[in-house]
Amino acid sequence: MLNHTNCFLRMRRWCAGAVLLLICANPALSEGNIKTGELVVLATIKPLHSLAAAVTDGVTTPRLLIDGNTSPHMFQLKPSHIKAVSQADIILWAGEGVERFIPSLLKKFAADAIEIELATLTDVTIHEGRSSHSEGHADDHDHSDIDYHLWLEPRNAAILVDELALQLGAIDPVNSDAYFANAVEYKRKLESQAAEAREILSSAQGQSYLIFHDSLQYFEKAYGLGKAIVVTSQPQMQAGAKRLKAIRTEVAAARPGCIFSEPQFRSPALKALAVDLQLRSETIDPLASDFKPGASLYTDWLKHTAETIASCLSHAE
Repeated sequence: MLNHTNCFLRMRRWCAGAVLLLICANPALSEGNIKTGELVVLATIKPLHSLAAAVTDGVTTPRLLIDGNTSPHMFQLKPSHIKAVSQADIILWAGEGVERFIPSLLKKFAADAIEIELATLTDVTIHEGRSSHSEGHADDHDHSDIDYHLWLEPRNAAILVDELALQLGAIDPVNSDAYFANAVEYKRKLESQAAEAREILSSAQGQSYLIFHDSLQYFEKAYGLGKAIVVTSQPQMQAGAKRLKAIRTEVAAARPGCIFSEPQFRSPALKALAVDLQLRSETIDPLASDFKPGASLYTDWLKHTAETIASCLSHAE
């Protein structure tokens, strides 16, 4: 819960004069005391931004911190990013294993903002990280052995939608009905699209695949795919000769149906493996970089990813 100091910092942007002191003294006061400026919701990555856009539809437009084809694993902060964080009322992020820079930013520039960290929400599905220990080093983005690509599980996305609607309704009661109605409607669409994705992937269940780094575990387990063979546990580093030799052994045993690359990471070794092992290759993007930001991005990405995986694995011998 916000203390009176944080309440003052937040409400200073919302109110004026004596009204400011009144609200801080009694945070339970209702709709006449909502700030007059825009409520700023900031999401770190496109999939989370899409969920925020769905909940805030018709009320406000959320802002996106990391745009384009940039991986949060190797994100370089600019003054504009710091400014965006400092202006936010609510900040959505996945967790320390993805946006490692967020905790220090929040502490320095957004101490009064409400943070919603997907990895810490009640009832979210969490899988352990699957580091490639044979590489001889620990996973650079592994914190407490958690796989932080949690947004790839549609049930986790639905939990975040509920939490955001709850937090928004608390600080903006004037529009609380809109937030909750949006959340209910979006979860209905999400459930429908998740069911369609399950049908699309029904023929691919149990089939393993080769991937550059282990970014699809949540999708894999949600839809019954076979276990991934992971090239590297550190996506910013190329796999060495020892690891590539081990991969060939794993491929011979598991016979994966497809090899998946990600646009954020260029891997000559991955291309060579696709040729040498005669595996069909496709691009999978957990960050939905090429999709237009907005409320429909997450469900559009979900369907596209299911179709891409199913198409690639359906060509497996």
